[in-house]
Amino acid sequence: MTGRSSGRRRGSLRDDHPLSERARTYGEAVVRSDGWPLSALDCSDIAWATTTRTRRRNGRCAYEPDGGCVITIGEHVYERGGFAACEEIVRHELVHAWQHQHRGEQAVISDDGASIIDGDATTETVRIEPGHGLSFQAWVDPLDLSGRCSTPYERGRGDYNYVVECPDCGEWWGKFRLCKTVRQAAHGRVGVTGYRYCTDCETLLYLRSGDRYLDHGPHDDDAIRAFANGDIESVASTPIRLLNPASR
Repeated sequence: MTGRSSGRRRGSLRDDHPLSERARTYGEAVVRSDGWPLSALDCSDIAWATTTRTRRRNGRCAYEPDGGCVITIGEHVYERGGFAACEEIVRHELVHAWQHQHRGEQAVISDDGASIIDGDATTETVRIEPGHGLSFQAWVDPLDLSGRCSTPYERGRGDYNYVVECPDCGEWWGKFRLCKTVRQAAHGRVGVTGYRYCTDCETLLYLRSGDRYLDHGPHDDDAIRAFANGDIESVASTPIRLLNPASR
């Protein structure tokens, strides 16, 4: 495989979080190792960081104007699954760094990944572009990735800002944003958003917070946010009714 340097020079750290240094050490070992084929990657153009603020995104590879990139790992991944959970996130983001460094070039896809080519190719090639297209999918098996997006630990209700639940079977769905699905669960048959049923029970879904369901009604977004945040007193001051799941 041809490409840029073998990654012997070390990338920089954007913070002093110990996870950043550990991720850098592991990532550069992946690039250098004979066991992993991602060698056409210049590690000196990669900076490493850890975020302690968000629990929505496990990892990110941000492209910078100077041609470098910053790989950020979520601290919550380590807290929930240890460093073993971080390893797949690092490998996933390394593929995006590789895409950035070789954007617009042509590669031949094989069982070993994607090989950068110089000049004309005698076999079919793909153009390397950012994202989760063919040039990313080529690395799923060689780098033992789950696919487009991965969560190497089991998420619980507390990982989400909003929880939509079926009061009959207990099936639930987590949402990070106050989206249409959340509003539908809060409004039921009231309001302009429409409503949503459980795919198994054909029962109207509800918005849940703690041990409470929010009764369906024309709640505005502020009331929905307050309920999801556990601010029961604020929500209860509006003309709505709170339901205890155990009573249904």
